[in-house]
Amino acid sequence: MDWKQAIGMAVGCALMSAPAFSQTGATTGTGVRPAVNDPSAPPGTSSTPTATETRPSHEAMILARIHHDNQNEIEMANLAIQNASSNEVRKFADRILTDHSKAEQQVLAFARSHNIDLPVAEQRAALNQMQRDEARSKAAGSAAGEYTRSTSGTGGAGTQGAGQDEHDSTMAKLRNLKGAEFDREFVNAMVSDHRKTIARLTSARSQFKDPDTIALVDKLLPTLQQHLSMAEKLQSNPKS
Repeated sequence: MDWKQAIGMAVGCALMSAPAFSQTGATTGTGVRPAVNDPSAPPGTSSTPTATETRPSHEAMILARIHHDNQNEIEMANLAIQNASSNEVRKFADRILTDHSKAEQQVLAFARSHNIDLPVAEQRAALNQMQRDEARSKAAGSAAGEYTRSTSGTGGAGTQGAGQDEHDSTMAKLRNLKGAEFDREFVNAMVSDHRKTIARLTSARSQFKDPDTIALVDKLLPTLQQHLSMAEKLQSNPKS
C-alpha cells in the first residue's frame, strides 16, 4: 500500500465515525429551533431560543382573537358614530372606539414584547377550526359528544372564522339601517359581542399558565364588563 492509499483510508474512516447532524435550523420534536452559531453575531452571543419563543400556541391564538375582536368593535363603533340617532348611543360608540383602540395598542405591544406573530396565530386558529370541523363530521355517538365538549368551548380561538362571519353579517345589516332602528341593532350587537368576549376570556384565563398573559386579560376584562353594563342599560332605554 503506497502513502496515497493510506491517507485516503484514514480520511474515509474519520468521515464514517463522525456523528450525523440534522440540517441547520431544523426544528426539534418540541418545536424549538436549536441553537445555530451566527458568524455575524458578536463574540459571546448565542442564538439559543428564548422562553418566549416557545409560548404555548393556545395563548397566542387567544391573543390573536382579542386582536381580531378589537378590530371588529372599532369598525362597528366608527359606523355607529356616523349613523346613530341617539346622542347617548353615539357617546357609547365613542367610548367603545376609545377603549378598544387602547386595548389594541396593549395587545400589539404585548405581542411584540413576547415574540408572538399575530397573523401566524390567526392562521393556526383557522387551521384548528378546520381540523375540528372535519373531526366532528366523522365522529359518531358518544365519541362525537366527548370531542365537542373537549374542543368547542373554552378558549374560543378556533371559532374565529365563524365569529368573523357573524360580524360581517351584522355590519352588512347595520349599514342598511338608520335612526332608532340602527341604534337598537347596534346596542344589541354590543351586548351580544361583549357577553361572548367576557365569557371566552374568563374561561381561557383559568387555563393560562403564563403570568404575563393572565395579567393582560385581567387588565382588559374590567373595561369589557363596563362596556357590557353600559350596553345593557342602553338596551333597556336607548335615550337614557
